[in-house]
Amino acid sequence: MQSHEFEIRPPWEPRRLDALLADRYPQFSREEWQERIRSHRVLVNEAHCKPARKLQTGDRIRFFFEKPPEPEVNRDYRIVHSDDCLLIIDKPANLPVHPSGIYHKNTLHHLLKEKFGDDFKAHFISRLDRETSGLMLMARTSIMARELQKQMRAGQIRKEYRALVDLETAGTAFPGYMDARGFLYPHPNSVIRKKQAFSADLPDDLPASIRMRARPVRTEFSGDRRKKNIQLIRARLHTGRMHQIRATLCSLGYPMIGDRLYGRDESLYLEMIQIKNPHQEAEIRRRAFEILHLEFTALHSSRLEFTHPASNRLIAFESDLPAHFFNLL
Repeated sequence: MQSHEFEIRPPWEPRRLDALLADRYPQFSREEWQERIRSHRVLVNEAHCKPARKLQTGDRIRFFFEKPPEPEVNRDYRIVHSDDCLLIIDKPANLPVHPSGIYHKNTLHHLLKEKFGDDFKAHFISRLDRETSGLMLMARTSIMARELQKQMRAGQIRKEYRALVDLETAGTAFPGYMDARGFLYPHPNSVIRKKQAFSADLPDDLPASIRMRARPVRTEFSGDRRKKNIQLIRARLHTGRMHQIRATLCSLGYPMIGDRLYGRDESLYLEMIQIKNPHQEAEIRRRAFEILHLEFTALHSSRLEFTHPASNRLIAFESDLPAHFFNLL
């Protein structure tokens, strides 16, 4: 049995314990959190309490849970380039990069330690979600990491992606070229806290609490080949915000194939994070596949171009499209 603890910090308005937990950890419903509280699997300031307990600033909440077995992942990563300064990894879809949540050993970080030894230190310069495939840049030392991070902040590391988009929502093909400049901000109409929205200008009716978290973004897009209602596009990042490509495409009316969060129905994402057993997972994945055409988000990091911090030479690496892209085209 494991536990997780957090503290209520200001600014804070008094709120019920069960409501807070259901909002912050939506993998369990409010009724399920109430049952956990009543069975003493949730403590406030190390004491048992009721679901209706009103929380105050400074209260410490601790809850207990059983750690489930790690899901299987795709371990078929490839080292594209390796020298004393850096590593270029071609990561498959369905492989988390960092230990997080239920993933610990089934991560790229752990697999690299198995290959290079426990002393291996991973300085990830570019990061990919679990479902995203393609090229990743890593520094071998902290000195090289600082040099590459300087290039990243200055926009000198060129990153290009390929994605498959669903044309049914827009009802038309993706434009030949689009320079999407605007703002990324928390989605005002979603119950999912990490979901983002994009717009060229901030809406006038956007709440101040969301407006203050808006960040400028820019992505260049170009349309490529298509087959029926699926089209391949290129995306070049000029800024590197979380979910930038996925959220921008969704807001433009071209949701990505296989994307449960930014696809046609975000309830598929909520159902997936609330899975309780393998049979339920199989059914949800089957339904998501039927609706979204793919088990994983169709996003691939296809090209990296930067200046090598030791030789000062401009170098570039490319990655071919994965098989699941070709299967849909």
